[in-house]
Amino acid sequence: VGEYFLYWVHRLAHEWDWLWRFHAVHHSAPRLYFLNAVRFHPVDLAISNFAPFVPLIALGASPQVMALFAVVSAVHGAFQHANVPIRIGPLNWFFAMAELHRWHHSPVLAEANTNYGQNLIVWDVVFGTRFLPEDRLPPDDIGLTDLPGFPMDYWGQLLSPVRWRRIQQESARPPQAS
Repeated sequence: VGEYFLYWVHRLAHEWDWLWRFHAVHHSAPRLYFLNAVRFHPVDLAISNFAPFVPLIALGASPQVMALFAVVSAVHGAFQHANVPIRIGPLNWFFAMAELHRWHHSPVLAEANTNYGQNLIVWDVVFGTRFLPEDRLPPDDIGLTDLPGFPMDYWGQLLSPVRWRRIQQESARPPQAS
């Protein structure tokens, strides 16, 4: 149940410009590694952490169940973002593991706007956003290639949602010759 709400919050963070301004921090990393699992803007983090717990509380889940969900999500997130070639074969139809999540961090927008599941890929299967091509390997490069002006320092990323138009304008300018 919590995964359903996580799926939609994550998908909307990619599809709604206002939410993307916050979620872009997570996708700005130039390489995938386990610390990316916690690289989020505080607003994005609050929304993403709030989403799965509301239905769990409404359904009467115990604090132990919610704690277990949080721990499993944190550990799974570290494995998703670890730059380790973990292959789980047919289990990729159930779990949103590293093979699928690497495509989610592709610099190609059509590939990145897929595989929204945090722990499970089930809702991506249901809503047609699961992406795992068999004819090629996932991209080595990740990041926001369409936003080269995106700040890479902490304060710049923290302020990036309010500087969004400027970041887009700076990214649209041709690079200066040196």
